[in-house]
Amino acid sequence: MLGYNQIMSRSKAGIIRDASRKTGIPRADAEALIDIFLDEITKTVLAGDKVIIPGFGTFQAGMKATGTVKGPNGKHVPYEGKGVFQFTPARRLQAEIGQLSTTIDPVL
Repeated sequence: MLGYNQIMSRSKAGIIRDASRKTGIPRADAEALIDIFLDEITKTVLAGDKVIIPGFGTFQAGMKATGTVKGPNGKHVPYEGKGVFQFTPARRLQAEIGQLSTTIDPVL
């Protein structure tokens, strides 16, 4: 079983390299396409719209609610709400992620 800290992460450069290899297009073209894709998601979400990618998930802007948190001195400290970037996985992706839970140790 893999520990949580043993999970590999992917860099943008690695994704570009693999996209170039798999499609046979030059690396610079793969990088341009990925940059355009990410820019379009960002612009759409910042405009207040959702980006829905069937089978993958939905990107959207949301608001973190105003609230209070207990400080180190035990007193409640207020914090303001703020805008957040949200991703909700599609059901299929969520099911596949659920399958991973049997092979990854939980974070304690």
